[in-house]
Amino acid sequence: MLPGHASLAAPERYETDSAMATRTVTADGIRIEDRRAVGFYQEPVKGIVVYRLVGFASVEFFRQVRPDLEAAISRAGSIELFADAGGLEGYDARFRIEWVDWFIANKKMLAAIHVFVLSRLARMGVSVANLATGGMLKQYDSMASFDVALRKRAPSWKREAIDAIS
Repeated sequence: MLPGHASLAAPERYETDSAMATRTVTADGIRIEDRRAVGFYQEPVKGIVVYRLVGFASVEFFRQVRPDLEAAISRAGSIELFADAGGLEGYDARFRIEWVDWFIANKKMLAAIHVFVLSRLARMGVSVANLATGGMLKQYDSMASFDVALRKRAPSWKREAIDAIS
């Protein structure tokens, strides 16, 4: 169970523009799923947040993970975010805009932002976000280099926990 998430143990449902989505807290993290995408949030160690997203992301995916990010900042003082978007096929424009706005608003509490992307659209979105945030994002084009960077900060982290969402 994630620290501070005991009250979220039962699945929640929320309305999105396209479908109902489910948010489920597991022993490994938080799973958010709708008919177009699956996201998985985890904190392997205090101050390190891993977020994986597969499919087509609506702005609701960001809105669902934002309180968890803010709780992690509250617990640790600052966080280092590792976003595995290697399976991201696309996203609503508001998804990127709200992430960028949040990055800028929380710049002092973000030690680093690491993003793994494969699709051309996602790489372009990360490049635009990086420009908008003044170069806050470190982009990775290979899962191996992303994993090496993450394991330097969280040596006990295991990819299997987030790979289960594919």
